[in-house]
Amino acid sequence: MYSGPIIDSHHHLWHWEKYPWLAAPMTPKMYGDDYSGLRQDYLVEDMLADFGDNNVVKSVHVQANYDPAKPVEETAWLQSEADRTGFPHAIVGQATMKSCAKTSGNRAACATSFIIGKASHCAVVRIGRICA
Repeated sequence: MYSGPIIDSHHHLWHWEKYPWLAAPMTPKMYGDDYSGLRQDYLVEDMLADFGDNNVVKSVHVQANYDPAKPVEETAWLQSEADRTGFPHAIVGQATMKSCAKTSGNRAACATSFIIGKASHCAVVRIGRICA
């Protein structure tokens, strides 16, 4: 069995109440009708516990449909988690090209040191940190 280093290339972290799709009344989704089990915070400490004895050395957080009116907040929170815990090592954030160019807050999110891409529309790629 492989025992070398592992990079989790796609995971999600959240304070569930900040994600409208989790906080809203449940409706059928691609992963089922009852996703009440997801309605709890899932933080770095939870993820690390789930990694267990596997040799996960780096990770990439992919946006989890945070409040679309406040996409920078998810990125800022994730960056603070990375600063605090060392995980995640990269962030695929949610923003549009229009919002990246429009406000200084979104430009700041686009320039966050761990951002490697933008789900949906922004094409900002920095992969040196995750591959190093």
